[in-house]
Parts: sequence; C-alpha cells; structure tokens
Amino acid sequence: MKKVISVLAIVGLATPAFGVDFFGNAGTAGFQGNLGGISGTPVLTDSLRGLETLWSSGGFLPASTSYGDIIGVSSPNTVSTPQTVYRVDNALSGAPSLVAIGSIPTANAVSDLTVGNGKIFGSRISGAGGTIIVYELDTTFAIVNTYDTGIGIINTGQGGIAYDATSDSFYLTDPDNDKLWNWSIGGPATLVGTNAFDYDNNDLAIDPNTGTLYGAIENVATGAWEVGIWSKNTGQFSASVSVAGISGSTGLAIPAPATLALVGFGGLLAGRRRR
Repeated sequence: MKKVISVLAIVGLATPAFGVDFFGNAGTAGFQGNLGGISGTPVLTDSLRGLETLWSSGGFLPASTSYGDIIGVSSPNTVSTPQTVYRVDNALSGAPSLVAIGSIPTANAVSDLTVGNGKIFGSRISGAGGTIIVYELDTTFAIVNTYDTGIGIINTGQGGIAYDATSDSFYLTDPDNDKLWNWSIGGPATLVGTNAFDYDNNDLAIDPNTGTLYGAIENVATGAWEVGIWSKNTGQFSASVSVAGISGSTGLAIPAPATLALVGFGGLLAGRRRR
C-alpha cells in the first residue's frame, strides 16, 4: 500500500531567485521555506493530505474563511471517520495552527484540492484498478458534481490536482504510473508525459500569475520529500528542495497573488479578519 504525505502552501513572490515560498508537512512534521531551502519546521496537530489557497476570482469562500486563506484536508483514519477540512493559520511564519471548518465523508475523501472559476474541486483515486475521480464541492464541502477522468490507476496512491486558468483545464498526477495528465471537464484526458523516476504521494498547484506548475512529491528511490516544478510540456518533475527520510501524505497550495488582491479584491482584503 502506498504511504500518505501531507504537504504545502506555496506563495508566488516577486523575487526571481526563489520564486516561491511554501508550507508543507509529512505526517505532523511541517516545513516552511522556499525553493532555496527550508527555514522552519513547525509541528502540527494533525496530518494533512491536500492543501489549497482561496485565490479564485469567482469568490469561493466556505464559512470561517477569507480570500487568501489556506485550507487543507486530513487523512481519514477509518471508514467511519469523516475527513476533516482545516483552515491553516500562520502557515508561512510563526507557529501554524489548524482550525476545523468542515468535513467530507470518508467514502468521498480527496487527496488534493484546487480552486478555479469560483469553484473548488477535489481529486480522488477510486481504488485499485479504478480511475481518478474529480469532485466539484460547494462551500459546505458537499459534492455538487462527480466527474470520471478516465485515467486508470493500479493501486491507491495519492494524486494531485491543479486548475490552470489559461487553458480552463486541470493537471492531474497518477503516482502509480508516474504520469502527468491534462484534462478538461467533458473531454478526454491527455497524457503530458511519464516522469523519469518513481514517485509516490504528491500534490500540485499552479501560480496564477505565471502559470508555473509546482509540486511536492515523495521520491520512492531516495525516500525524500521534494518540492519543485513540473514541466507542462514533458511531464518531468525537477526538484529544488529535498528533505531526506520523509514519508507520508502530500498537499500543496498557492496563496493569493498580491496583484489580484489589490486590483480585484480590495474590499475583501480590507475587511479580512486579523490573525
């Protein structure tokens, strides 16, 4: 059985040298840093599976959240225990804390979240011999629509999902076959490429400013937790940060771009609660 890693919140910066800040975790071990290295290692009260930042211009805002907040989901422990949805406060500095804001039934548990067109989506691998399923969720995290991508999987490893606004499509990972796919609702999935090495649990996120596809993966060969960039042309992952001896579920999120916040969300940010 594949292991479970929970990881990340990623923020686009103006600094070209690093390009991204992140928060991630493996189990309850957290990581704060950027593509230049790790700067902090906070400890969390629960293991996260998938993370996402509420940056969509459509204004998807669950209860107890604001534009720019980072949310994530837990790894459910039993078939009868719901998957908890958390807001992650102080993710990039200080001591991060998890605030429960909702739940998803274990039967519909997701491995990653993404926001686009004012909606939130979660990816789920349906089990050995199944396919990758995408759920559209409402602001209470109830399922609104269910989409079968047709991407077949072998085992039950945790895949990532990220919405690309420029193409109105999704990028999805299949960790069993080490593949990166592109898929649009109502259409067939297109294989972007097969990665050159074996990876396990992983998560995806796209910087809406640049279109860069970031990822956090569990490298099977080295046993390391890695953060880097996926090629949207070849499907290859290039790691920038590697932490040895880490395993668990993976999550990744990209915080709200400052440009969008200033131009389109001034009112929201002006009224945002201070934490």
